[in-house]
Amino acid sequence: MTKTTGLARAIELLRPPIIEFGTGTLAKLGDWARAKGYQRPFVVAGSSAAARVGMLGLPGDVGVFGTVAPEPDIPNFEATLAAARAHKPDLIVGFGGGSPMDVAKLVAALLDGGQTLAEVVGPEKVAGRRVGLAQVPTTAGTGSEVGTRALVTDPVSRNKWAVQSRFMLADIAIIDPEMTATVPARVTAETGVDAMAHCVEAFTNIKAHPIIDGYALEGVRLVGRYLARAVQNGADHEARAGMALASLYGGLCLGPVNTADGRGERGDLPACPRL
Repeated sequence: MTKTTGLARAIELLRPPIIEFGTGTLAKLGDWARAKGYQRPFVVAGSSAAARVGMLGLPGDVGVFGTVAPEPDIPNFEATLAAARAHKPDLIVGFGGGSPMDVAKLVAALLDGGQTLAEVVGPEKVAGRRVGLAQVPTTAGTGSEVGTRALVTDPVSRNKWAVQSRFMLADIAIIDPEMTATVPARVTAETGVDAMAHCVEAFTNIKAHPIIDGYALEGVRLVGRYLARAVQNGADHEARAGMALASLYGGLCLGPVNTADGRGERGDLPACPRL
């Protein structure tokens, strides 16, 4: 397969202004939130992460919605949004796998009620955002913490609604590999393959670009080196860090290049669950 590699082809890279990566970086979230003056954080999480919200060290009156589904649908999102509006937050925190982080993006973007979800489906239809947004992944797979896309499922058609907006980019993304240490072997494997798929599809995509190729190739190398180790021994700190970095690189690939979906065809790689 011949891949287009035009160095002069225009491309835009959007990344959170602050990316904290490494063991112990979770402690920086509370410091950052205090420095910004946030007093009413609202955490969007799945059930397993919801039990660990105290680890975030957030200031003020902290609200939590802890039942984001592994494959969130529109009613699940709307329940999250309603809970957030009732709390009146000044900061939204996505805490968990790709699904809670996606829902957190949408909640932050639609919190003020000026637009509905149906009105923002597609690229760059979100009018703006008035609250802060922080993302803290607890799995290593989607890279959603550094992305501008979110997916929810329409329960009637079973189609996924995709929203993409620069207003859904986090103000801070904190990737602490220790947060993934308790992820079961099966989920570690599934999410690890997800990270690899993002990188492989970005590199082979018709929209592939040399700026992104470095992230994609290094992400694949990291998965090849560390995924089996992380599956075999969840306490292998180096392997967990390697997979967290691979996931981050995959997320960086998705923004400007996207997966094989970006060329109008899925390709042969199956979609992995966003846990």
